[in-house]
Amino acid sequence: MRRLLVVGDIHGCFHELEALRRLVELGPADLLVSVGDLVDRGPASFEVVRYFAADPVHRLAVLGNHEEKHLRGDRHELDDPSGRITRTITRPRDYETMLEYFRTLPLYLDLPEALVVHAGLLPNVPLAEQPPKVLTGRGSQGRPGFDGATPWWFDDPTLQPAKPVIFGHSVFSEVVRRAEGRVWGLDTGAAVGGRLSGLLLPELSLVSVPTPDYYRELLRHFAPVFLLRDLPHLPWRRVLGMRPEDWPDEVARRLVHARHAWRDALAALAADVGSLRALLGWEQQGPDTREAWARALRSRPELGSPYSTVLLHAFPGGPDPAVVAKAWSCLAELEKAVAYRHQLDLAAIAGAVGGSAA
Repeated sequence: MRRLLVVGDIHGCFHELEALRRLVELGPADLLVSVGDLVDRGPASFEVVRYFAADPVHRLAVLGNHEEKHLRGDRHELDDPSGRITRTITRPRDYETMLEYFRTLPLYLDLPEALVVHAGLLPNVPLAEQPPKVLTGRGSQGRPGFDGATPWWFDDPTLQPAKPVIFGHSVFSEVVRRAEGRVWGLDTGAAVGGRLSGLLLPELSLVSVPTPDYYRELLRHFAPVFLLRDLPHLPWRRVLGMRPEDWPDEVARRLVHARHAWRDALAALAADVGSLRALLGWEQQGPDTREAWARALRSRPELGSPYSTVLLHAFPGGPDPAVVAKAWSCLAELEKAVAYRHQLDLAAIAGAVGGSAA
């Protein structure tokens, strides 16, 4: 009788995978099965993929959400930069090899001994009708039964599978065992300081090995690199919420520069609004004249630049940071817009507007 070693989310922990295999001493006819998420967070994603791809008869895997993200080309680094790190540390030709392998992965493995899926199942829904997003865990953070805020799908009392259902995706401190041993969750935090766990069938015995917190170390190294690249394009709320003292010197300098650019832009808008009011003699005019001047300003062709458009929004009361942040959503847009400021001749504009209104 063949044996199966079903392994939880490996996440690039190749050496730990080898250690787990040595513990159970799989024979030539036995199967090694992954619940998906072979990659990301750990240091050896390509090595894991290469190992599984080398023997597709005896080494099987299902499609996890991390593989799916790579196939879709997601840039999800603001919330989970693990995929970006994997792409950065993997040679281009090796990365293409990984993608080719991911394209071969099924959504589930319906084996005689067990049903293997990545994230889980909707209870009382036939396997063939299970939504792919449910099986892979895509968008599971907001899905009842998968989000950690509602009762877990595997705690549904109607879930009584005919053979073991084995899944991963959701990290738990210990292996999940439900339905009298017919439902198993094997993601115990590999690559983030937890363990790489496996279930050996048919005996239903558990094995595991510890893993370092590889991901923390990778983040410590790559987060500053990515931030330097991304800083010009990050939204202001994120940039202004960062503390320069939390980052290495070069990143801290860029953050300080971005903050100064933001404050200087608001100050420039406020100063130009004040100058325009003074040049027009705004305070001495009545409501009708002010309304006529405001209309005239909006029609001036020289006030059509990205900077002037925001200046018109700010006139006559002064700049609203929320409006500015929406118009110039990041440092790159702000600096591009402010570069048009030197083209403005406020005195000439005020003279033209005051003369036309008169």
